[in-house]
Amino acid sequence: MGVKDLPAHSSRGVPSVCHATNRVAALAWIGLGPGRARRVWIGSALAATGALTVVGLLSATGVIGRLVIG
Repeated sequence: MGVKDLPAHSSRGVPSVCHATNRVAALAWIGLGPGRARRVWIGSALAATGALTVVGLLSATGVIGRLVIG
């Protein structure tokens, strides 16, 4: 199945944002090709996701506020 074979609409006939996102991700994945570029891209995506998760958890628990305000 290629990128162009992915359905553009949900089962209700409404354009699906998720499908459009999947198409872009598939094109990016194919464009990176095998090897180092793909590994760097995955590593940076995982690092960013991890960093934002930690910041979000620290913010939700109030730790960041206490550190900044003192």
